[in-house]
Amino acid sequence: MSILDGPGPATQPQVTQQATPTPVNDPLNPTATSPQQGFLNELGVDWAGLDVSNEPAPGTYRCYLVKSEIRNKKDNTKSWVFSYRVSEGQPEEGKIKDDWRPIPRTVPDPGNPGKMKYASDKDATFARFLKQRLMELGVPEDRIGTVVPEQLKGTECFVTIVLKDGYKNVTKVVLASEVDATGLTQQPSGGVQGLI
Repeated sequence: MSILDGPGPATQPQVTQQATPTPVNDPLNPTATSPQQGFLNELGVDWAGLDVSNEPAPGTYRCYLVKSEIRNKKDNTKSWVFSYRVSEGQPEEGKIKDDWRPIPRTVPDPGNPGKMKYASDKDATFARFLKQRLMELGVPEDRIGTVVPEQLKGTECFVTIVLKDGYKNVTKVVLASEVDATGLTQQPSGGVQGLI
């Protein structure tokens, strides 16, 4: 027998009957034999209407600054990240919103030896926005260069969040002590009259 003759009777493939697959508990495709079919539905929760976002909805909220830190980004730049947690007793209570403020890059200024300048016009804009946020959080202008991120942790403030181009952005921060001192009142919606 040669290789050209093909396989002999001993090497013929055997045909076996496939076993019926055992049902798997697939929540996206439940079967009648699934032992946990309907388990979550038995809880009576409106799953379609459940908000899974950990960020507060647009509005103005009384918050605490729970984290203030410098983070490295993938593009080798840095940002100062302010994390605000909505205070107790308010709509969106406990949700956290991060506010990323890029730290401007600087380069030596060839026209002024020993001095630095912003690396680009975009970096100058980043500097303005960062200065604005730090001053809104109560940092005096003459201390902006020396403030340490951890010093701001625990600051109580009102934070305004708006939806723009599909993103929730912090657009304004006002110290709670300033709001309380000016007599602005908190509205039932969580907003503050006079801040928006």
